[in-house]
Amino acid sequence: MVFMEIRSSLLSEVRLMPTISDVAKRAGVSPATVSRVIQGAKNVRPGTRDKVQRAIDELGYVPS
Repeated sequence: MVFMEIRSSLLSEVRLMPTISDVAKRAGVSPATVSRVIQGAKNVRPGTRDKVQRAIDELGYVPS
């Protein structure tokens, strides 16, 4: 039982790096759209670009 409590405590402190899929879910867009925003593609609407950038900032996403 003690092991489970320690394990649970440690897991709650571990923060995994967010993925493009995490950003996409947060922004309500596809991973391909997130990729286009990151690459600076011109074919992304400004409102969509803003939603994606906000999700990137909130999650602390850093491209690999």
